[in-house]
Amino acid sequence: MSSTPEANPPTQVSPAHEQPVNTVPQTPKKTASSLYRQALVASTPRAMSSGDLFSGHVKASNVEDSLRLELSLPGAQHDLHEEDLLNFLQPVATEQEINDFLSHSPVNSWDVPTEVNHERDLYGPLARLFNNILNFYQRYDDDGRKVLNNRSWLKHQEIYTEVAIQPSEKVETAPDVRIVGLGLHFKSDQPAETKNYERIISPIEVKKNKNRQGKDKILGQCANYARQCFIQQKGRRFVFVPNFTEDAARLLIFDRGGAVISPWINYRDNPEVLVRIVLLAAGGKTTVDAQPDTWERDIALGVNPSITWKGSAQTITVNGNDYKVCGDMFGSQAIRGRGTCVWRVVDSQNRRRIIKYLWRADGRTPEWEHLKKLKDIVGVASLVDYQVEPSLFTLRPVLTKNTYFGNDREASFMVLEEYGDNITKFKSPLRFLEAFRDAVAAHQKVWDRGILHRDISANNILYGPDNAPEGGRGVIIDMDMGIEFNRKACLVLADWLTGTLAFQSCHVLGSHAGCSQNGMLIWHDYLDDLESFLWVFVWITTGFQVLEDGSSSPAAPPPPIWTHFQSEPCVAEGIKFKHISCPESVFLHDSWPPQFDVLKTELMTFFKHYNAIKWKGRKKFPTFEGLVVPSQYHYKRFLGYVDQAIADLKSGECRDVDNLVFDFTADDRAIAEDQAECEADLLMEHALLGEPVSDSEDEVFSAVITNWEAAYRPVNPPSATPPRTPRGRLLDLESPTTPSQVDNTVGRGEKRMLDEDDNCTKRFKTPTGSIGSPFASPKA
Repeated sequence: MSSTPEANPPTQVSPAHEQPVNTVPQTPKKTASSLYRQALVASTPRAMSSGDLFSGHVKASNVEDSLRLELSLPGAQHDLHEEDLLNFLQPVATEQEINDFLSHSPVNSWDVPTEVNHERDLYGPLARLFNNILNFYQRYDDDGRKVLNNRSWLKHQEIYTEVAIQPSEKVETAPDVRIVGLGLHFKSDQPAETKNYERIISPIEVKKNKNRQGKDKILGQCANYARQCFIQQKGRRFVFVPNFTEDAARLLIFDRGGAVISPWINYRDNPEVLVRIVLLAAGGKTTVDAQPDTWERDIALGVNPSITWKGSAQTITVNGNDYKVCGDMFGSQAIRGRGTCVWRVVDSQNRRRIIKYLWRADGRTPEWEHLKKLKDIVGVASLVDYQVEPSLFTLRPVLTKNTYFGNDREASFMVLEEYGDNITKFKSPLRFLEAFRDAVAAHQKVWDRGILHRDISANNILYGPDNAPEGGRGVIIDMDMGIEFNRKACLVLADWLTGTLAFQSCHVLGSHAGCSQNGMLIWHDYLDDLESFLWVFVWITTGFQVLEDGSSSPAAPPPPIWTHFQSEPCVAEGIKFKHISCPESVFLHDSWPPQFDVLKTELMTFFKHYNAIKWKGRKKFPTFEGLVVPSQYHYKRFLGYVDQAIADLKSGECRDVDNLVFDFTADDRAIAEDQAECEADLLMEHALLGEPVSDSEDEVFSAVITNWEAAYRPVNPPSATPPRTPRGRLLDLESPTTPSQVDNTVGRGEKRMLDEDDNCTKRFKTPTGSIGSPFASPKA
């Protein structure tokens, strides 16, 4: 559905308190299948994934189906050639060490049967063989490494919401065999047999030979085990999951890029392969020379050397500074992607801090880099320290015959100042509105620095300290989706895969169609983020009630509007367009003061006016400097409405919503006059610098439309048959293309072929960008 003012909105929108639903947001949601169970808000950039926060899996098979979808995306699976596997295993043990074991325990003495009636008949013999290997080398005696085959059902950590109906049974799985242990990097305050994944070093899957060909089924089971290792051992870099049959073995490696899969190798003909895989899965690529009191061998297991345990006490070390962990705040539920983990910690001086760990896609600006540039802005998360870690590809086996497809990722820790709860947990309506106001003001200062947040959501706005002065009462966090503009660069195109679905603007949601009405795409700017603030306001005032003491409580039942906002993008766009066009269609919870209904109407009317102007002027495709002037007026108007609501709330006065008068003429005229003066100055500046400037709409747009494949291969010379988009539109390939231009012309299926969490940074640069503004004329 298009975002145009002329579009026909849905004919019916349910009132805010009509039927119960099971939801509440975090960042974008993509309904990949009915396997997902709605509960909380979806989490930023999405495609088919096991990790959406709104999904509560009721059965292990549901998790496995979701994981198979997640790992079916191009670039999610990487086949490892036999030669590369052998090279990867070689450092685990020397030839002499292998010969010593095989002399002590020849292959023909192994009691692993060559044929079995049931898969379970292999568990005991294989586990005994694996323990014999560990006992012979005696590398891990001090770390309590051992192999268990009791196939206990291990508890999963899944996200369930208090609003959603709780599953009658929690999800559990039972690896056929598992290697467990203690050590500096594993929680050690409980027995190895404890029924969870906290002490599992490597889960092992066993199959009969005739069943090993079911690649998808085996992959889903193994991914299920690895996912829980990531969730219950937060910060882990990768997980080994060996597979064994009566006579074959292979190795699966799961990391934040997906799965690396080796071929099956007959271990009766090549027994050194089995021995090395077992040693690798128990202690990494470290020979017998490693000292038992060092942590070097654990690093090769995929544990994070910065995260250590002493009993139940966990410590995270960043740049040599130790932080004691007080509790987990968040952990990614997916395998692929950023793998974000967040902890509450205290430093050596007992100051409360937050540590955030994530894997950034190569080419995306690190969040810590944005925060360093914004460190003096009150109302933006304050960076204390950061530490960059090795990249994904450097931790994987070296490939000799091909390369890994997709984006590399680089992990990093960030230490941040601690703030209050997210904005949904208010102590009074006034406190909520003040925090909301200061978060918007902080966003303006960030925009003025040339950085756009692009993921404003209810979870990304926190309360400042109780005694915070104006400006610090609300804080915006999570700048990892932010993008920085060169002032002469055209703005980034709107992209439905960036941001939180429930809070995305109409124009961003409209990009879901691949290209908007009349083949035109529209850019993502500060107005889209401001509109996200509007939907945060609507989300809270419809879905939370104000208790007698002024504090918040989720409305029961949750409003249908929550479901509408997390529907398919085309549906959510139509619903939001309907509400902006008709503010009275949104019913706030009855417990909210009437001043909030007035503010809702003012903000929606504001966007009804300026979204229409933006759409009509979409061919201009402005640069950042072309929006400097209008943005000042728009922020002033938006904040003016909020400030007036705060004043009315304090005084007890309330204006009649039916008597509100809206006139944007004065602002529009002032924008036009100031913009004309600004453009004259910019033209003079360009002339003095000898820079080419063009305001040609045709030139600007010709560089935008192209096909997504050009992002991954050189642009071919013109052919007799012009290429077309997936929707059949003729393409203009005369102008050079960038990944960001390409990325915004594809349909939903092709979008999901890109990385599920981080597409390439969508910055669109062209020397023909318009320095004008669609808001510069009152007649726009």
